[in-house]
Amino acid sequence: MQLTVQQFQEKIANHDYQQQQKEFPVPSKITAQTLTPVAQALVQGLEDDLDRGYLSEVEALMTGLPFTCSFLLQTGIINLPLADSAKTRHFFTPEETVTVTANLVTICPNLNASDLRIDQVVGDATSIAEATTTIATMMAQNLEQAQVNYAAQAQEVLDAD
Repeated sequence: MQLTVQQFQEKIANHDYQQQQKEFPVPSKITAQTLTPVAQALVQGLEDDLDRGYLSEVEALMTGLPFTCSFLLQTGIINLPLADSAKTRHFFTPEETVTVTANLVTICPNLNASDLRIDQVVGDATSIAEATTTIATMMAQNLEQAQVNYAAQAQEVLDAD
């Protein structure tokens, strides 16, 4: 899927894109394999929206953690969350034609200093099905990191008492 930067910015500004949210329990053992069904659901949702000609944001809200964690599979044109789409003007001219990409956005306290990580998973969103394993691996790594950081912060609180 291709469009101009201006078309992309207008679609996002006008909320002319599809949004889906699904809840998933965090598996007892966090691995790429156990998170593959979540990755598959994200990929399927994005593919369905793309097939209908829409930009897309599909969110997996992970439940069962002591903190909130979401994975968003988003279409984009650069490695930025949709919420920051206006910043694309710093990288492109409005009339420039670009290929729509797919990014995995992780929003999770304790993940890092910004509680946010964004990774481009494919350079052409229409080939997203090829990235299911990559997405599941990224999700597992990000969840593991958030849990390690959460445990370290909890230990710091205990040690301070």
